[in-house]
Amino acid sequence: VQNYRTIIPIVGDLEETILPFLAQYYSNENILPKEIYINGVINPELLSKALNIPVNIPLKGQKKKVMEMAIKNAQNNYENHRMMYQNKVVKKQDNIYRLAELLNINPPIIIEAFDNSNLYGDYPVSAMVSFKNGIKSPKDYRKYHVKTVVGANDYETMKEVVYRRYFRLLMEEQVMPNLIIMDGGEIQV
Repeated sequence: VQNYRTIIPIVGDLEETILPFLAQYYSNENILPKEIYINGVINPELLSKALNIPVNIPLKGQKKKVMEMAIKNAQNNYENHRMMYQNKVVKKQDNIYRLAELLNINPPIIIEAFDNSNLYGDYPVSAMVSFKNGIKSPKDYRKYHVKTVVGANDYETMKEVVYRRYFRLLMEEQVMPNLIIMDGGEIQV
């Protein structure tokens, strides 16, 4: 007996989602069972045809009890997964509210953070990471090749990069962050 758990997002027809998933999962002949029992949510004949093995709906006895236990386990696993996800989101929201309280600001929905670097005093670069609703947003990350600064000058590098970032957001009428964080001291700020 093999134990495998996954949650499949279903958009549209249930059978159109589950049948290809099961066909792919059982495509490895080594794990193909002799028969499958289902609760009748999908057509057993279609599944039997797709996998080329018997598929039955147990109506009574031990097999029905096992099916009911499997359904109950699946419901419990789903509920646990949902609660873990919800707790993760709530925890991130709580962190945003704690940060807002510490800084005496409204909860920051969009946070952007900058840091500068260089290689032995040459080739200055800067990076910006972004968080939305407390969750990292890699598609909004940016890397800047510094154009006007020569050598290791953290102040001028930060000045150029921050100007380029927010000038562009203004020109494109994009949403501005609620909180900007930068590595450095008072001079950079």
